[in-house]
Amino acid sequence: MKSLMLIISIFVIFFCIIFLGLITYTFITFNDVITEVDFNLTENLSFQETYNETLGVGINAVIDQADNWGIFLVFGMVIMMILCGFVFRSNQKLWLILEIFILVTAFILAGVLQYTFNETIHSSDELLDVYSNNIQKSSTFMLYLPLIIVVIWFLVIIVAYSRITPEKIQQSFSATQEVGF
Repeated sequence: MKSLMLIISIFVIFFCIIFLGLITYTFITFNDVITEVDFNLTENLSFQETYNETLGVGINAVIDQADNWGIFLVFGMVIMMILCGFVFRSNQKLWLILEIFILVTAFILAGVLQYTFNETIHSSDELLDVYSNNIQKSSTFMLYLPLIIVVIWFLVIIVAYSRITPEKIQQSFSATQEVGF
């Protein structure tokens, strides 16, 4: 179950970051085109001024917050993987060998996705500009994806094979309340 969650989360984050970059690129292009349109709606009302005071504010907010949305998705994936390791833990030693095999497979998959992402963002100067300026942190995560997957998966393995049980957590929580913390 953990391996399936790892592979699904890698693909979901990959496609979400690609989609986020394309949406950001679309909003930037739309914003640039609309701000170049200059005609008067009435004698004292310009289309460009109206756009900049209404829809332009919202579009610029979306463009500015795109990287934060990407980091939120990435952080959610990391927490989901660690929680899955804790909930679906296994104490059998045979599964450790399978976990290492899954880790190697996930590393190879992450390397392929990193290469694909790198080729995608370098396919045009405009996309490179969007991914390197507007969603820089999310792009950095995707470019370091193989390393990050290995580190996170080792954390998941440590959590999954540790001897901490929910009963021990409850006992330690009860003991701290009795002492007065």
